[in-house]
Amino acid sequence: MSIDPISQQLHNSLIIGGDDGYDSLKFRAYYKGRTAQLRLPSLLAPGAPSRLDLDGSETDLFGYDAIDADTGEQKTFSVGVDQRGLIRTDQQDFMISAGARVLLYHGIRCIAKELDYNESDPVFVMTGLPVETFYIGNKRNVQVIERKLSNLRPDGFAGKPVVAHGKGLCETPTPTFIGCGAEAVAAWYGLSLDVNLNTMKPEVNAINASLKVVVIDWGGRTIDIIPMHQGAPDFTVKRSIHDKGGMYLARKLEQFVKLEKSAEIKYLDRLEYRHYRQALISGTLTIFGATYDVTAQRTSAIKEYALEIAPELFAILEGMTDYTHCLFVGGPVELLLEQKGVDWFPPVMERCKVPEDIGTPYMNAYGLCAQALQAATLHYKSLLQKESA
Repeated sequence: MSIDPISQQLHNSLIIGGDDGYDSLKFRAYYKGRTAQLRLPSLLAPGAPSRLDLDGSETDLFGYDAIDADTGEQKTFSVGVDQRGLIRTDQQDFMISAGARVLLYHGIRCIAKELDYNESDPVFVMTGLPVETFYIGNKRNVQVIERKLSNLRPDGFAGKPVVAHGKGLCETPTPTFIGCGAEAVAAWYGLSLDVNLNTMKPEVNAINASLKVVVIDWGGRTIDIIPMHQGAPDFTVKRSIHDKGGMYLARKLEQFVKLEKSAEIKYLDRLEYRHYRQALISGTLTIFGATYDVTAQRTSAIKEYALEIAPELFAILEGMTDYTHCLFVGGPVELLLEQKGVDWFPPVMERCKVPEDIGTPYMNAYGLCAQALQAATLHYKSLLQKESA
């Protein structure tokens, strides 16, 4: 069976959806019939890599230089969690800073290496913004969207938006940032579009696309709640629960650990947010080579958090009962929804099933990747039309 020219070009292009969130970065990519996804914490440190972690042993860090778009100053950052001087994404304008650019490009390099990317092939990236930042009322916040994209595009930095200190991953690709999407809305696209890797075309999942869905996006800082029907957000009832996302849950775990494990854990005062964030996933805390089981404290933190957040979320969803389904996305979702005796949504709604090969943390990235594929298709069609004109 012959493949049409556009499908062939898409097949040989690296297509990436990049959900660079407040707490972590999630990526989904297609390349030459293969798929990959990865998750990285939104953490980096100023200065060149020390190559030493907190206990003095060598670690694999990556150094980058990047120009600050506002000041023109060159800054150096190192990416990797096992080091001193980590900075978080809670500083003002981080999403459009030189540091944010470094993190996104580092993630692009990581996923490119995983897919054995040929450095001469095109790269198309769709990135995202939180719903509250992406929209003003019911309109796209064009100024913020363009500012974010201009902070990433190579042409604004003489073709070198970031300069890697080494080639441990691969040469830094020169991507085309083909657009920016609203992250929770992107999750609906991830539910409603299936990507055919043979034709490299997103195909509408008619059943899922017809559902009236409320997307609940559990971010690091904010829980965004936005109803969706046939691709259209309902701005009249969209809501957000501020400062109660995954970071808030990690802080609850920290409280339980300090209350119940202080006599057992050495160097408790050296534990940082990154340790507790990882402990939510693994149930263990590791410091200076020693590992401690904190599954009981994690269970207590999740239960307390669920009992606090679920009633607030339930009350919001009770006002959205024109909608029939809930799509829960984000890192801590599976841990939360398995809590017994907690009602997360009204009985007139049911939960959407997320494909197992994607998982709830990656639904925004999956939707952004599908949108990137759509945009890249239009790009190649436009080139073909110009050539035939």
